[in-house]
Amino acid sequence: MSLPVIAKALCQLRAEGYEALSLSGGEPLLYPQIAALIETARDLEFRISLVTNGARVRPSLDSVLERLDRVAVSFDGLEAVHNRIRGHPRAFRHAIEGLDHLHALGTSTFMAYTVSRSSLREIPDAVELALSHGVSGLQLRPLIMAGRAATDCADEALNEAALNRLYLIGLVLEEEVGNLLAVHTDLIHTSEIAASRDAYQSALDGDAEALPLADLVNPLVILSDGTLKPFTYDFDARFDLGNVVDLDADTLTGMKRTRFPPFRGLLRGVFDSAGDDDRFVDWFFHCREKSAARRL
Repeated sequence: MSLPVIAKALCQLRAEGYEALSLSGGEPLLYPQIAALIETARDLEFRISLVTNGARVRPSLDSVLERLDRVAVSFDGLEAVHNRIRGHPRAFRHAIEGLDHLHALGTSTFMAYTVSRSSLREIPDAVELALSHGVSGLQLRPLIMAGRAATDCADEALNEAALNRLYLIGLVLEEEVGNLLAVHTDLIHTSEIAASRDAYQSALDGDAEALPLADLVNPLVILSDGTLKPFTYDFDARFDLGNVVDLDADTLTGMKRTRFPPFRGLLRGVFDSAGDDDRFVDWFFHCREKSAARRL
């Protein structure tokens, strides 16, 4: 998308209550107008974070990187596992060099660590790596069978026992190193979903047309072609909310009236069925799985 299209959309979305902008990809630092995009978001008073593989983190982009509130460097494991999954012999080295450069800049830096069958056992060493490179936080993200992972990494999926183990590891790490390193695990037990219902009260029962969009769908994902999706980039297309190219006050009102109700129905179903199983899930991708299975 061109910068003017994105800028117009960000202005509309800021007015709709969104306060944080997360830039990911692909590799967002490859976007030719990344500096102007970040400056536009800054002018709108967004908090800005970015997820990178580290390869483009270099001095020539310091003026861009210094404008970010937080940068996460993505890892798929330690060196051998990371390089194998990324398909590049220097992928891990690029990520480490990115961490070190960001730390030298004084940027708040996180490790976004994807947990697969191969990388699960390497988490303790990943924690030591994070601590030794001045990282502020560690996000443990279970590998999701979506996109390229569904075909290229099918044998790396975590089974139920591995998800249980990951959740427990996260709890232990919070206790052991939480004063040195913020640790977050992208898992919630299904029994806890019902207890979280109040946080989604506006989305479930509020007057949609009278509420800001951020109270109804958050996070909101913008694909590279401008498509607006709830929660995740591969959320079922039947729940697409529109396109930023057409975004204005009238289309936002129409979106809330016509495109939001199916998503609201899905959310209600997710909460109503929360007690039907007993497992740990990634909340956003749990909703995505329900969206793929639901029949409108």
